[in-house]
Parts: sequence; structure tokens; C-alpha cells
Amino acid sequence: MNATIEITMYPLRTDYEDQVLHFLSILRKEGDFEINVNAMSTQVKGDYRLIFSAIQAAIEAVYSDEIKAAFVLKILPGALNLKPDFTELYG
Repeated sequence: MNATIEITMYPLRTDYEDQVLHFLSILRKEGDFEINVNAMSTQVKGDYRLIFSAIQAAIEAVYSDEIKAAFVLKILPGALNLKPDFTELYG
């Protein structure tokens, strides 16, 4: 089964940008799935079990480095189009 998971990480540190990039580098090493990053969040698309396992491992690695951070996940069934075309709605 495929899924799309949107992740937002809130590092509780002043060097938050470095911490988010560190998390993303770990996540990218974990498996074969699509990752799209924007200014607000990261969307991961692929096999449900594979991406959950990868996200769990990446979060565990962050916490093992004693980085305090909150994570917010939105989980949707199916492989959603992460770059929708809204031209019909908005011209």
C-alpha cells in the first residue's frame, strides 16, 4: 500500500536550519521513495511500511544526537500528486 506523509520538524534550538537539513540527510539515506521539500514541510511518498520505517529511523537518529525537536506528521493513503496543477482553478 502506498502513502504520502507530510512532515514538519520544529527543532527547539537556534540552529534550527542545520537541524532540519541534518534530519533530511538521514531520511534520504533510509530508503527508496520520493521526497519533496518546501519552505513549510517535507512530503514523502512511497510504500507505507518503507516510509514509516525510514521516518522512524530518522527521528530516532535525531533524538539519539540529543536534539530536542517536535515532529508533526500528516498521513494520507495513496501516492498523491505532490505538485498539483491548479491552473484550471486559478488560471
